[in-house]
Amino acid sequence: MPFQIKQGLFKLDMTDHHAILGVPLDADAREIRLRYLKIVPKLHPDTSKIKNTEAKEKANNILARLVNPAYQALTKEKLKVEHTLLLSQKAKAIAVEGRRLTLASDRAKSLAKAGGKLDAIYHKLINALAMDQYRDLDTIQEKIAQISEINLVYLVFKETQKREIKQQQGIPDSGILVKPQQVKNSKLATDTKITNSEIRDLKTTDTKQKTNPIDSCVKRAEEYRNNLKYKDAVLELRDALQIDPNNGKCHGLLGLIYLEQNSLSLAKIHIEKALQADPKNSIVIEAKQALDKQTKTEKNKEKAATPKLGMFSNLFGKKK
Repeated sequence: MPFQIKQGLFKLDMTDHHAILGVPLDADAREIRLRYLKIVPKLHPDTSKIKNTEAKEKANNILARLVNPAYQALTKEKLKVEHTLLLSQKAKAIAVEGRRLTLASDRAKSLAKAGGKLDAIYHKLINALAMDQYRDLDTIQEKIAQISEINLVYLVFKETQKREIKQQQGIPDSGILVKPQQVKNSKLATDTKITNSEIRDLKTTDTKQKTNPIDSCVKRAEEYRNNLKYKDAVLELRDALQIDPNNGKCHGLLGLIYLEQNSLSLAKIHIEKALQADPKNSIVIEAKQALDKQTKTEKNKEKAATPKLGMFSNLFGKKK
């Protein structure tokens, strides 16, 4: 299924990851993650309410080819730094050239007239579009395009404002330069002007990547568990279960964590669900064995605590 988006940053031959997720350009890691967790259940074949087979396949395509790569690009530090740099360079190039923007959406046009209220109006427009961005499969690309056009206007106008301030302060414009400290350990760490060929080399190939968000949550949960950060591990697994409530691996790992915290009743609940969902999974098998061992230990403790009256029975006379 081809995705033809020809507005905003997409028109400049860039993938606008922020527009795909419906988050503002200054969104932090937590905001990006929460937004992603709201989108996934609407598109994932196991959790979406879509009944039509063709529509379900379309939703899964959008998840695999747009949403997942966008999330990866904005949460992996190196990818995010390079993407942010490219956005900045594109905006600078347009501002320096004084290129006129051809806008298709009324929202983007209204932002272009925002003046001193640029930031406030920008966030208001993004939030309004994001509210129902993934409600209708047929309008998702249109909403992404509108958000990307708004992002383009915002970037260019912010860059123009910076240039005007520099001019007022008498600071010379050094052109489109990249400083090493801006991109630490990146292939763009150079004091020379960025070339067109370098920009082309940086174009993301994320649409070819297919990642499972649940696996990412499980991996982080396992790391937290190994470091005894049980609270964080539980939060990760609960996030994963919002996407797939019947994931045996997640329930099994939750069961193990609750056992290690001596919460036997909670452990039983999740391990039973894990066995129903995926009894052959290695984590589920490990959880079942740990539960059996813990249950046996608890029974032995109870047995040991029960008083043995047989040896004292001769001290009591029989009723006459």
